[in-house]
Amino acid sequence: MRFLGRRRIVVSGIALIVAFAIPSYIRAYVVVGDSDAPGFASGDRILVNLAAYDLRAPYSLHRLARLADPTPGDMVLIRLANDQFAVKRIIAGPGTGIALKNNHVSIDGVALEYVGLMSQTTAAIRRGRLGPVVEIERGIGPEVTVSFAPGDGLGNFEAQVVPAGHYFLLGSNRDASIDSRHFGPLPRERVLGKVLGRIWSAD
Repeated sequence: MRFLGRRRIVVSGIALIVAFAIPSYIRAYVVVGDSDAPGFASGDRILVNLAAYDLRAPYSLHRLARLADPTPGDMVLIRLANDQFAVKRIIAGPGTGIALKNNHVSIDGVALEYVGLMSQTTAAIRRGRLGPVVEIERGIGPEVTVSFAPGDGLGNFEAQVVPAGHYFLLGSNRDASIDSRHFGPLPRERVLGKVLGRIWSAD
């Protein structure tokens, strides 16, 4: 009987730890802005795994251990230099060459694949304020829908190599996104977690 009592205490303790820890690592956030529309539009609620890359103290950004590195194609929650949070897609990792020409990405000199969408299709997926050109981008992780306005000044940059310990991020809604074209490659420690998906749509 004494053994059973101790086991109940251990099981109860584990359950309490799990109940306390899981909400600190799997958390919901509300998207503000349309920088990654139509995938994630303003008002959407998303679920983020804050333990995907680092083990942190519960309910804190203090890193206890490094678990894994982000992968190109991951949608991630990041912390900007002004301490605001944002959701962006990792396009290139450390040591990778990246260039942008006419809003089309090349990785290490190889262009990604882009497929234009018919007007009736773009009308069906239109979430947020998208650019006039809507395409499917393939070649890095899951395919995504991107949009842009032709001739935009941020649609082109010469090839550069992502520094060690940094990641290059882009928003899918190119003209509405503040990303690595503005603030440069992001340090690894500012990548906070991996977006698991949308749990509630603002539509």
